[in-house]
Order: sequence, then C-alpha cells, then structure tokens
Amino acid sequence: MSFPAGTQVRPTPDRVRETLFNWLAPHVEGASCLDLFAGTGALGLEALSRGAKRVVFVEQEKILVHQLHRHLGLLNCQTAVVRQQSAFQYLACTEDKFDLIFLDPPFFRGMAIPILDKLLSAGVLTEKCLVYLEVEQQFDLTQLTSCWCPLRQQQAGQVVYCLLQADLSDSIV
Repeated sequence: MSFPAGTQVRPTPDRVRETLFNWLAPHVEGASCLDLFAGTGALGLEALSRGAKRVVFVEQEKILVHQLHRHLGLLNCQTAVVRQQSAFQYLACTEDKFDLIFLDPPFFRGMAIPILDKLLSAGVLTEKCLVYLEVEQQFDLTQLTSCWCPLRQQQAGQVVYCLLQADLSDSIV
C-alpha cells in the first residue's frame, strides 16, 4: 500500500496491528466496522481481509481519501464506504451502528477523550461494540470516563494501544 509523500499519516505499526487482530480474532468476521481518522486505512483493510461484513472509512484529507478509493478499487471491494469529513462531522450525522471501531486520532491534539465521548452520544455503538484506541505514550488512560472499560492494553515504543468496551447502561446516549 502506497501513500503520497507529504501526508501526515502515522500508520499503525505491523506488530501492533498483528496483536490487535489476535485480540479481535473472534469478533471480526461478519462485523460492521468504523475506521475513524482512517489515514492509510490499514486497520479497516485488515478487518475486511479477515471477513468483516463492511467498513466505513472516515478521513478528512482529500489525498488520503483518493488513495483509499484507489486501494479499494484495486481490491474490487464492494463492502466499504469512504467518507471525506472529520470524525466529529461523521458522528454528528450518521445513523449507522458498529460492532468494531478503530480510533487512531492525531497525537498530541487532545482528541481521544472528546471522540470517545462523541461515540457515546452519537449512539453508534452496538451493545457489544469493541473500540480500539491508539494514543501517544503520554496519554493517561485514567482520563477515560467510567463507562469505558479497558479490556486489553499494551505499549509499543511511543504508542499505547488498548481495546475498550462501553457500559452503555452507564452512559448518556
């Protein structure tokens, strides 16, 4: 997969992606997935290759959206949708629900907590939805609201990544 120089993407490292999909192995097949802050789309594409029913890629950078369309075309993928808009704009207008959500917001911009809050208020989570969150090493997971339950967590270099599930009975949806 190639992406143009000059884009500010930080693809999920291969070994992190491998660990994540080992965690998700029993949950991917037939899942409806959302890849917010899609960038290269590596996580959503991996989910498709492992049997996800559908993936919605949300990316606001035009050149990355074009490349995502190109890659999906090369794969002749009919079960994916690419939306060119911000993650917050998408969540404000969608009525879709998802079983798996991949969140890899830009580092050091304070977006992780607001986007997790928006996921709750937007009502996009199925009852057993799993949310993958990838953040900078300095991110403090204790900032998560009480309705988010960390199921797994690891660190690789400067990246902390975790699998979360929301207790929807505890949230204001």
